[in-house]
Amino acid sequence: MSITSFRYLSITVILWLLVIGTVTGQKFNFKHLTTGEGLSSNEVRAVFEDSNGFVWFATSDGLNRWDGYKFVVFKNYNNDENSLSTNSLLCIAEDGDKNIWIGTNHGGVVRYSTADEKFYRYAMVEKDPSSLPGSVVRCIYIDSNKAVWIGTHSGLAKYEKGKNNFKQFIFSREPNARYDIRGIFQRNTKELIIQSDKGFFKLNLATETIEPMEFYAPGLKKELFSYNNPVCFDSRGYLWIGSTSGLYKLNLSTGESKIYQFDNTTGKSINSNSFSVIFEDSKRNLWIGTENKGVRLYNPETDTFTSYSSGPVKSNSICNNIISNIYEDHNANVWFSTLEGGVSFFSYNDQFKYYYNDPLNVNSISSNKVGAFYEDRKGD
Repeated sequence: MSITSFRYLSITVILWLLVIGTVTGQKFNFKHLTTGEGLSSNEVRAVFEDSNGFVWFATSDGLNRWDGYKFVVFKNYNNDENSLSTNSLLCIAEDGDKNIWIGTNHGGVVRYSTADEKFYRYAMVEKDPSSLPGSVVRCIYIDSNKAVWIGTHSGLAKYEKGKNNFKQFIFSREPNARYDIRGIFQRNTKELIIQSDKGFFKLNLATETIEPMEFYAPGLKKELFSYNNPVCFDSRGYLWIGSTSGLYKLNLSTGESKIYQFDNTTGKSINSNSFSVIFEDSKRNLWIGTENKGVRLYNPETDTFTSYSSGPVKSNSICNNIISNIYEDHNANVWFSTLEGGVSFFSYNDQFKYYYNDPLNVNSISSNKVGAFYEDRKGD
């Protein structure tokens, strides 16, 4: 082999070794965004990419917009009615008119008009059925008809675009009944599924009527569906529920269920019973975020879990173990927002495998300085 060829080969190998780990569940090359890079707060509740390619972050200290290079930070200003109503934010969504909707903690919902670059506030007004039913906005969902649904700690509302107000929905005829809305999902074009602290409900989009939704689950306590547990309806027909008694997997067709519980005797079990979010990405990988142990990636073929948590090798660990949300953007970047360390993300579009020296792993490569390689007759 000539020196030129060897140098070319060495450079190729070094590039190959620098970028990312296996997609099938072992190592990912995580990147991080924190206050050191310009994020306004390391307490991040939600991540969202808009139709223009900007990535938005809802934090405890304002709204952040990232263009891939730098941040623009939006905050509340007392003398400006067209600023955020509060700096404590919980969720983000974009409607069909490219308005960015921001759910706040005790400040109602805010609509950012990209046309005139102003914020418009919508608050809860007592005894006004055309206002929001609550000031804490847990979730915002844009359905297949581009309607904007707002879930609050005191009920559900739909934005009436022509009137620039809201329609509130009643779940019970009981006086002063409050329903804490924690999730809004759409599995078909006919109805929404609403998760509340009092169970699941179906909302018919044609008639806008609501009825309780029951799940056939022998052996499972009904109360499991009434708590504010993180849930996920995956593409394989399962409903996942994270509770303090374990991670439940329910087959929606047969009613069969399985529970995964913490087991410190194996590294392939679920590693916590404090769950914060369950998310299925475009590769049909299921990610389970916890409140204290990072995230677990579920492998349906082996029925096991792989752990990703904050560690000494920063390029291959997430930035913090308190996971608040998981999100995938249009470029196949999977984002993990945390409550103390900012956000971490990796891309499925990275083309290279990455082998690195991990001082805590005796089975890792012995050094990060690689000068040459050779393939033997066995293909190793």
